[in-house]
Amino acid sequence: MRKLFVAITVASTLVASIASAFDPADLKTLKETNECIECDLTLIDLSDENLSGANLSKTDLTNAYLVGANLSNTKLAEAIMADTDLTQANLSKAYLFKANLTKANLTEADLTEANLSHANLPYTNLSGATLSKATLSKATLSNANLSDANLSDTFMMGAILCNTTMPDGSVIYSGC
Repeated sequence: MRKLFVAITVASTLVASIASAFDPADLKTLKETNECIECDLTLIDLSDENLSGANLSKTDLTNAYLVGANLSNTKLAEAIMADTDLTQANLSKAYLFKANLTKANLTEADLTEANLSHANLPYTNLSGATLSKATLSKATLSNANLSDANLSDTFMMGAILCNTTMPDGSVIYSGC
């Protein structure tokens, strides 16, 4: 019985520490200055927040929740956004150069005129996203889902599209 109690206590402590993984001081800096460079915002919930024009370059947003957030004109260069939920987020004109969006959910996100050059987007869900006039040059989109996405006037020179599902449902094998 004592072993079970110890196991439950350890598990509860681990879950509590994981649930509050971001640094509260970094969140305070972001809210006060609209800037947080190289911050730890892992697992944070900023859904529906207005972060327009913020500078989050090199910030770790792994497993963050940014559903419906306004990130227009936001600097996210080299940000780590793996497994981040950006469903219906506004990322228009966002600067995501070399950002890591592995397995991110960008379903129905607005990425109009966003710069995703050299971004890492393997296994990313971009279904229904608007990428009109976006730049995806040399981006890695291996195994990404672009079904029903708007790619009008999107610049994709040198992009890796290995096993990528395109808006019409076809699968591209370029760069495999």
